[in-house]
Amino acid sequence: DYNTDLFEPQTIVRMISHLEQITAHVLDKPDTCLGAIPLLSKHELGQLVSDWHATECAKPNWCVHRQVDRWAEETPNATAVACGETSIDYFTLNQRANQLAHELQNLGVKRNQIVALYIGRSVDLMVGLLAIVKSGGCFLPIDPIYPPERVEYMLSDSGSNVVITTTHLAAQISYLNGHTICVDHFFQQEPAK
Repeated sequence: DYNTDLFEPQTIVRMISHLEQITAHVLDKPDTCLGAIPLLSKHELGQLVSDWHATECAKPNWCVHRQVDRWAEETPNATAVACGETSIDYFTLNQRANQLAHELQNLGVKRNQIVALYIGRSVDLMVGLLAIVKSGGCFLPIDPIYPPERVEYMLSDSGSNVVITTTHLAAQISYLNGHTICVDHFFQQEPAK
């Protein structure tokens, strides 16, 4: 007997099967430690190992930056990124990311080269991230709240010689022997391409 409000019939059948499994094992090998007695049947173990553990999935056939390109064409005025009171549409996001990606490539950023992104949460953070991906580089996010020693170590250890940041934060990494792109200044000065 069992409470039908608590258990489904297949659950009870499975529990009975487990009890039978334990009982058969104890009768067959009475010296076995209780913790070493298998609870699952061979079929259940096979399901667990093969069927339920199959976690492979198909890889998407698109890249994020290609998807943004598509959205910029299909829905240019739709909001792409919003942070606080600031937001930009897909057309603007894509245009700025393309401009910045061209600048990164002009600075010599190659495929899989690390580009540091030393910027707080903002619309510009997403523009920078997308630009790095479009340029072929790899991004290294560095949170501005990190202690200066950690920021210096991350920049040094990564070997990055290009940093995307803001004018305010650039002063904190003036020791850097490389290229610093201040997005707040870059988009005010650069003509649209």
